[in-house]
Amino acid sequence: MPLEKLGPYRLGRRLGRGGMGTVYAAVEDTSREPAAVKVLSAHLADEEGFRERFEAEIETLRKLRHPNIVRLYGFGQLDDVLYYAMELVEGTSLEEELQGGRRFTWQEAAQIGIQVCRALRHAHDHGVIHRDLKPANLLAARDGTIKLSDFGIAKLFGNVGMTGDGGVVGTAEYMSPEQADSRPITHRADLYALGAVLYALCAGRPPFRARSLVEMLEMQRTAVPEPLRKFAMDVPDEFAEIVETLLLKDPESRPPTALVLGRRLEATARGLLRREGRAPSRETGEPGDRPAPGSKLSVSQGDVPLPPGAKTRHDDSSFAATLAAPGTSRDDPFGVTRGGPTDVAAPAGELPAVLSPDEPTMAPPRAGFRVAPPPPSAMDASCKSAAVDAPQSGGESIGTAATRFTAVAEAEAQQAAAALRHKRFVLAAQALSLAAGLCVLAAGAWYLLRQPTADALYDEISRAAQSDQVDALAAAEPRMQDFLARFSDDARAMVVRGFINQLELDRLERRLARETRRGGPNVASSSIERSYREAVVAADEQPQRAVARLEALLTLYDGAVAGASHESADGETPQAVHDRRLIELAHRQLKRLKPLAEQATAQDLAEIHRQLARAAELQTAEPDMARRIWASLIELYGDRPWAQQALEPARAGLHAATAGSR
Repeated sequence: MPLEKLGPYRLGRRLGRGGMGTVYAAVEDTSREPAAVKVLSAHLADEEGFRERFEAEIETLRKLRHPNIVRLYGFGQLDDVLYYAMELVEGTSLEEELQGGRRFTWQEAAQIGIQVCRALRHAHDHGVIHRDLKPANLLAARDGTIKLSDFGIAKLFGNVGMTGDGGVVGTAEYMSPEQADSRPITHRADLYALGAVLYALCAGRPPFRARSLVEMLEMQRTAVPEPLRKFAMDVPDEFAEIVETLLLKDPESRPPTALVLGRRLEATARGLLRREGRAPSRETGEPGDRPAPGSKLSVSQGDVPLPPGAKTRHDDSSFAATLAAPGTSRDDPFGVTRGGPTDVAAPAGELPAVLSPDEPTMAPPRAGFRVAPPPPSAMDASCKSAAVDAPQSGGESIGTAATRFTAVAEAEAQQAAAALRHKRFVLAAQALSLAAGLCVLAAGAWYLLRQPTADALYDEISRAAQSDQVDALAAAEPRMQDFLARFSDDARAMVVRGFINQLELDRLERRLARETRRGGPNVASSSIERSYREAVVAADEQPQRAVARLEALLTLYDGAVAGASHESADGETPQAVHDRRLIELAHRQLKRLKPLAEQATAQDLAEIHRQLARAAELQTAEPDMARRIWASLIELYGDRPWAQQALEPARAGLHAATAGSR
């Protein structure tokens, strides 16, 4: 028994049938507004996977509200029948136009691309990847507006559920390489598909042609499409370059977002039209030589691989060819009272390239259309909703649990009301929190205004200086400055100044070490700094050498710098202050390195003596090996002052061996 009514909608003619369900023309009882109702196939309703995907398509459409995306009106269930109502686009699909032999101009393709970019930007901003963008899913309303349909296999960003990355889902001729290869996909997969659509609009054929699905998938993964200008010589190089960039195999090489792509298409079209001297019309924004409404566009006589007789259908369930409009009226726009539902056959295609049974939304009968340019607001306005509100059904879910319908507009109103109530609650909670915070701030201000005494400040500073935490003393620096500013005559001020000087030395040491590791400045500020840096560089590999250099540095400059700073303490130049701190750092480093140098010297001397003993044992049996040991010891340690005495046996043995060989 055929369906006659679902929720508030009376069903009319069947617009199309796909693997997941059937789409009917319908009218809403109260408003008499037309709609398209998509019904999940009865034999799939009990299958969990298909039911989940059908519900996911509904959820996806609920997220999207944009003038270039088919609008969801409502959804419901009648017994075991799942369905949803959506906007009925009065026009034709781009696939139908291509099937009729139409070749689009590059200007028309650019305007279509801009509108699709706006739809994709809105979808991507809401976390939705379409994953099946193709001419059959792009519906052209009679006013020239392009509407994106069929989100049946769309994927939410981060969702690893029904349509995960492990399977190939989509239409092969317009599928991105990463989809064809079952790799994870991003929103750039939609940009690739858009590039393939633009190619097909201008060339009259998809980028690739194949005899089998396997061959098509392999071409999508590895093949490079023939240049667009081979099939459409009137396409400018700039536009062809955009399409070529969109069809790159590496997703990262494509434009980063639909917003960027849309703006590039706008700028390119504007620049090319200006170069060609065809200013846009003031009324429509279209080029001045655009054909009049209803006129046929000429098809260029080039290599047209697909003549009108050889149609490129991507599956046997495209809903592009749909409903006959003549003879209808507002009271009965779909002939519901004059014969009931009527099947409309869809022509079969050469390549059954659809790997998922998801189908696009429907459009009424094919008629000539003009591509309307997007409003001059460009891509920035694309996320603002301009869609007409859905027809109201009385607002409430009807019937029992097995018979219900939810109007999206009312559901959104209920959500908005709930959100408003929640917002009021949050505002009240925030007001209480703000009041409590103000009380805390007032108490804190009262406490801070009570300036601590010298004893309290010094106790806090002392605890920081004795703390094991690395940054404790640095955190107490404001307290030190406060102490010196208010209690400079206090006997403990000298100790506090010592702490501040220690912090300044720490900062200087870290800065010099950092600069030394990075190569440091090309020229040191003084001989003292240069010598200090050289000693620090040697410290890691030869602590004995670093100690020797630091001792030499202090021998030359310690007394002179200290005397100069004592004589002119009030008039020290910045360089003098810097040199004095370097001398203090040298003392600190020497104190740290001396134990390390002594330990390293002891270890090295022990190794020298061990190798000398080994050479003495080998001197008779293996004189050549003994000579090599002595020579190696001199090579490694011969330039170390502390090792000269220990190396005397090696030099003597090497000298005797050399003399004996003569």
